[in-house]
Amino acid sequence: MLITKSTFSINASKLIKKGYLTKFRDENDGRIVRVKITDKAKDILKIHKKYHDIITKKIMEVITDEESLVLNKSLGNILEYLKEEYRTILEKQDI
Repeated sequence: MLITKSTFSINASKLIKKGYLTKFRDENDGRIVRVKITDKAKDILKIHKKYHDIITKKIMEVITDEESLVLNKSLGNILEYLKEEYRTILEKQDI
């Protein structure tokens, strides 16, 4: 990940307080703290996925096949660019 441990810890703590994550020590190595999403978080993720499905369906209803092809090509190009940028960042951080 490209965030600091403290940034992760702060944000994880907020999600724990809201009931979206639980944390526990690794059974084999007590120094390691693991996090797990809760059922409450899974419910939110289901709602979020449904929202995306609805939005995607509505978009597909109003654009032409040609526009859909252009959109898919553009999003594919953006995805490839972001993947390459991510790889570059990881290489610079020697991760």
